[in-house]
Amino acid sequence: MVRLADVAFAVLFVGVVVRAAVTDLLVPASTLAGIALVVAVVGFSLFDPDGGDHAASLVVHVALVGATALALVLVLTDLTLVSRAVDLALFYLVVLALVGYRRAPLSSTISLFPYLGAFAVVVGLFLLHSLDVSPGSGLAAFPVFATLLLGVCLFVVPRYVEADFLLRFVGALSAVIVLVGLPSLFVGSYSLPFFSVSPWSNATLSPWFVGELPVLRSIFPNPNTLGLLVFPAVLGGVVDLHRTYGRSGSVSLFMVVPGVFLAINAVGLYLTNSRASYLAAAVGLALYAAVVVIDRRAVPVLFAGLAVAAPLVGFGVFRGVVPIDPSNRFALWGASVEALLAGPTLLGAGVVNTSELIAPFLSEGLSGQSSHSSYLSIALRIGLVGGVAYCLLVIGPLIHGAWRFKRVDVGMFALAAGFAVHQLFEGYTLFQYGPGSILAALVVGYVIASVVPEAT
Repeated sequence: MVRLADVAFAVLFVGVVVRAAVTDLLVPASTLAGIALVVAVVGFSLFDPDGGDHAASLVVHVALVGATALALVLVLTDLTLVSRAVDLALFYLVVLALVGYRRAPLSSTISLFPYLGAFAVVVGLFLLHSLDVSPGSGLAAFPVFATLLLGVCLFVVPRYVEADFLLRFVGALSAVIVLVGLPSLFVGSYSLPFFSVSPWSNATLSPWFVGELPVLRSIFPNPNTLGLLVFPAVLGGVVDLHRTYGRSGSVSLFMVVPGVFLAINAVGLYLTNSRASYLAAAVGLALYAAVVVIDRRAVPVLFAGLAVAAPLVGFGVFRGVVPIDPSNRFALWGASVEALLAGPTLLGAGVVNTSELIAPFLSEGLSGQSSHSSYLSIALRIGLVGGVAYCLLVIGPLIHGAWRFKRVDVGMFALAAGFAVHQLFEGYTLFQYGPGSILAALVVGYVIASVVPEAT
């Protein structure tokens, strides 16, 4: 049954997709932040995962949402308590309280603390650096909105929105976007209300069943953005179909529509020509398939194998043994490391464009390109301290899930592994509000929720 919290989340994610596809002005980040607070209120009002007195818990949660909204107003307007630094500190503290408050005994939630601590370090450093940016600018507001959205996606949504709903909704939305984009491969660009649909003209594919085709990007400005939506839709579709089959014990009509969506998304993934998304989907599918064929006890072994295989494959690509075109990734990564070591190393350079930071360390032909790695992008912005905390957020739940293999949501674990690999090759991070960033944060949040026991 679709619940009110599911609907509120769906509205939030559609807003994220529309913002990425059309323009920031149509769905400003402030609107996303407002919807995120609504999602939190709706979730808090439904039930208390910690058990006990729901009314008392609801009062505390709603008070925290109100305090967060007030702090947002103080940070983003000319109103102020004492100074902008004080306003940011207040916002930081109330967001931590909002996402971290639990009525459960300390003994049952202590395993959540490392993730709350990593979140606190990452967002705290970004907010600290925002003091160096002109108040009222988009760069000053960005860390504020990203902090709230990341916190809600990591620690609130997974407690109140069913994982199965997330998988099905993302699969359906992704399939619709792929279908919207397919005609552009044959007829060229065309327009819809609010959307412009066109193929990617910078590259072509040669599928055996059609001949040469342009690369699919649908309503997004870049095929990699579409790949970031479609690869989790493909993997999520496989997980959803397997779970549906497991519940019924046989192929049923309930599998027809998700199966069609999965087929559409698989075609869409191929047509994006997004090699990082190919790899992420392959990693996630291999992990999930191995667990299905063997059992949950395979999770620690598989994760350890992935941890060993990933650097070996990377070294093989670097040496030319593995036939994958790295697209200058190694040069970009080397320049990023040089820029990080050149300083500021510990706390990073702040809310800046990484392409500007690494430009002095690149050859002229690569000037203007970004680091093309989420981990390096974070390290350049918030230093080694923030980079370690970010890795704890992204990779820590995978290690925790491999350890608690009897509890972990295997489907979300496979998705989180896919996103962890994907972030090696792309510059988006969890601390943003594009579709890929939101999905990655949600998936990590669901893994955390599955390994951190609730009181109920």
